[in-house]
Order: sequence, then structure tokens, then C-alpha cells
Amino acid sequence: MAEQETKMGTIGALGPSKPPGELLFDVASVTTPERRVGAWTDALRHHYYPLDLVTKGPSFDVGRMYIRDIASIRVGSLECDPMEVHRRRNHIATHADEFYMIPITSRSPLMLTQFGREAQVEPGDLGFVGTGSSYVYRQPMRDRFTALRIPSAVLRSRIPYADDLTASTFSGRQAMVSIFLDYARSCLQHGDTLSKEEETGVFKTFIDLFALAISAPRAEPQEESSIRIAHRRRALRYIDTNIADPELHCGSVARALKISPRYLQKIFAERGERLAAVIRARRIAEAQRLLEDTGPGSLSITEIAYAVGFDDTAHFSRAFREETGMTARDFRGAAKPNFSS
Repeated sequence: MAEQETKMGTIGALGPSKPPGELLFDVASVTTPERRVGAWTDALRHHYYPLDLVTKGPSFDVGRMYIRDIASIRVGSLECDPMEVHRRRNHIATHADEFYMIPITSRSPLMLTQFGREAQVEPGDLGFVGTGSSYVYRQPMRDRFTALRIPSAVLRSRIPYADDLTASTFSGRQAMVSIFLDYARSCLQHGDTLSKEEETGVFKTFIDLFALAISAPRAEPQEESSIRIAHRRRALRYIDTNIADPELHCGSVARALKISPRYLQKIFAERGERLAAVIRARRIAEAQRLLEDTGPGSLSITEIAYAVGFDDTAHFSRAFREETGMTARDFRGAAKPNFSS
């Protein structure tokens, strides 16, 4: 144990510090190498939430996990061999609690994919995904990283459009991102000394700073008003929530937002977008996410077409090929683990 603690003394992506909590699991304790991937998967499921794991090769020799809870924040410091984490539809159906996961890498880039978006998160940057929808986390090499888990409802009460920001990269050069990471680092260093009352205050500040970090202006056109930005985000969230409705169109979205269709179209036109094209693209992005799920209980291509709002499978096939350049069947066949070398 002393040797392990020496090796892990600098673990975590937030700078040198004692790992939070106790060493809960080390795959080195599993004497049969072939069972280590399954044991690491079980540890992640137990301490975070249900998921599937894909590894780069047959061997998995490094996997260490430290965990500490600060109020409702789960803070994990982990070191492990290359892996892909897949959160799938069947996991969501069997696990009611929703969280946002914030992985912060120390050495190598991480890839996050959700809602058809893909982000490369470099060391020093910030990215996150939501467990209420399928996602993929790709770690291409052995790395040490911090994994922060927070309840979704708390963040959504501050930022209702938070899901529109998942699988995005927030640069560590931005002031609010840097301030949040500094605060998270401080939480790691001093979490053991906090009283229950202090943990409550730390949790509130953590959420406040994280909300500011991900909602700070990044690439929004300067001439757009905050009201129009909010309308656009509400529209996108309504589209994603009602993606299975074949009657989803500009008029229905505008009615739900209680604004005029012309005003809604103008909001999107200012970015060079047509709302009908946005809806179709998000239907196809959701179809891609469903097609990547090839496990037990996965939907057929016909079922996926209906699940994303197409009432005609031929129309779905044409739209999918036009958006992606390949057929839905070929896309499903190509859905394999993809590690960087």
C-alpha cells in the first residue's frame, strides 16, 4: 500500500495533491489478468453508474481508483490503461438517477461524444457529458484523470440548456474555466478537513462556478442578444426532447416557445441556418447514436427511423445517406471501438 500511495501521490488532473479518500480498488489485486477488465468495469459501475467498457488490447494492468464525496459531488482520482466508456440506452432505462460527469485529464486528450457532437478535451481544458443520454468517452492512452460527478437536476436548475453544452470543449485559458478548475483543485486538497456544514457551502459554490464556466460567452455572435441565444437553446432542447414526433416543425416549436414562427426562423437564419435543416440534422444525429448501440435490446434500423421522427423508412434512408454519406446499415456495421494510436 505504501508503494501504491507513493506512485499515486500526484494522481489527478488538477495538480499535485494527496488522492482524495482511500484507495477503493486496484486491478493489480485481481490475480487473473483476463478478469481485470471485468473487475474494473464493475468498480466503475458501482462507484459511478452503469456503463460498458471496451479496452484497447487483451491486457489491462493499471486501474486504480480513489473516491471522496463532498456533499453531492463525487470526486474520483483514477489512473488506468486506455479504455472506451459507453453509456447506452439500456443503462439509462435501469438507472433513474441522472448526473453530469466532468473528466479532467492530466496528460493526454480525451474524446467525448454525445448528441452527435464530439469534443477533444486537452489537459487543462474542461468538458462534460450527461448520463441521461448515451455517450462515449475515449481515453487513448494510459492516463491519470479526475472524474467529478454532480447531480443533473442541480445544474439544470441553474442552466436549463446544459445538455446543449455537453461534448463541448471549454478552454482552460478562459478566466471562468480557470477559476473553476482552481476551486476544484482546492476542493481536492482540503476535502478531508471539511465539516458537513462546510461541505454544503462548498457544493453550492462549486455548482455556481461550474455554471459560470460553461455559460460564459465563447463563440456566440456578439450581435446576438441574450434573449435570442436563450430562445435558440430552448428551441434545440425542445427539438431533442420531441425528436420522435413526425409533426415536429417550425410552427410546433414556435408554439411551444410562445414566439412567432417568423421570429424563430430569424433567430436561426442569423447563423446561416434553416430550422428544418437543423431538425433533420438532429434527427440523423440521434439515429447515429441509436445505431451505435449494437448490444442486447438494440433497436432495428426500421425502429430507429420511427424513433427519430420519420414515418417513412425510405425517407429516413435518403436523409441518412444525404447527411452522412453512407447508409444506416453501413454505419451500424462500422460502429466499432476506435482508439488513437
